[in-house]
Amino acid sequence: MSINIAILGAANIALNRFMPALKAINSINYLGVASNSQNKADTFKQMFGGRIFASYDEVINCAEVDAVYIPLPPSLHYVWAKKALLNNKHVFLEKPSVLEKEHAFELVDIANKRGLVLVENYMFEYHAQLTNIKSIINEGSIGELRFINSQFSFPFRGAEDFRYSKSMGGGALYDCGGYPIKLLSLLMGDNIQVEHSKLNIDERFGVDTNGIVSLSNSNGVLGQVYFGMDDVYRCSVEIVGSKGRIVSNRIFTAPADSDISVEVTVNNEISQHTLRDTQFTNILEYFNQAISQVSLRKHAYTGLLNQATLISQIKKYQEDHENY
Repeated sequence: MSINIAILGAANIALNRFMPALKAINSINYLGVASNSQNKADTFKQMFGGRIFASYDEVINCAEVDAVYIPLPPSLHYVWAKKALLNNKHVFLEKPSVLEKEHAFELVDIANKRGLVLVENYMFEYHAQLTNIKSIINEGSIGELRFINSQFSFPFRGAEDFRYSKSMGGGALYDCGGYPIKLLSLLMGDNIQVEHSKLNIDERFGVDTNGIVSLSNSNGVLGQVYFGMDDVYRCSVEIVGSKGRIVSNRIFTAPADSDISVEVTVNNEISQHTLRDTQFTNILEYFNQAISQVSLRKHAYTGLLNQATLISQIKKYQEDHENY
């Protein structure tokens, strides 16, 4: 059984990453795009065919559309995801899913009651390197897990970028911060909690442009993440155990056409695990399979809610300690 998907917003990630990944999945048909930019919509049509919808509402109300991909600025995610779910559309939602924890729970409740898929696009979770890292940890070769350190930062992208706009849901915590926070949640488990956070506000934009968060779990595992969007590029994780460590320097943004190296050190002996995978296609396959598999839908709900809850706790810590 195949489904038809349409896009709300002709964002660069939709053009450069989503559409090429979608080509590999025969059971999801691209129907078209709605965009506030006619030029961008025309580019989509020229490159991938499909129709140009007159508005986002036209997509939502179209009976032929079974699912929507929403790569809009974060401040628009909640309203359009809710409209889509209430019109019985499955939703593939760019991160961050929403800006408020309560909105995450509301969307999941609607999706669950209607048997709809709601997936937040942290695609790195579906790359083979993360599966490899989890296997190394679980088999005990680096001993007991002690500490995880992850960084995700990139250079300034220009004042017009939505990441530097408070009204559009910008800020480093919501954007690049979400990646290492999600990673530590996946590796440290559901009982993870915030021990400390510090977000630095750039007065030019009124949003946080870098920050640091310390985390722990009930087993005594410690974690720390750094994120920034006016920095040198970093995309790394170091996992320290009682007997060894694991390092990857392309944990979040592994290209589909590049080998990724996971370095494992045990007793001063270093081994390299080389992997190549198509993480965007993989998460779209997951999205597609979740339409018919309740367990996959539930897993996606849980992941989205865990992420929204952690981000909410970090914001609360900042508010309590610095009036942010």
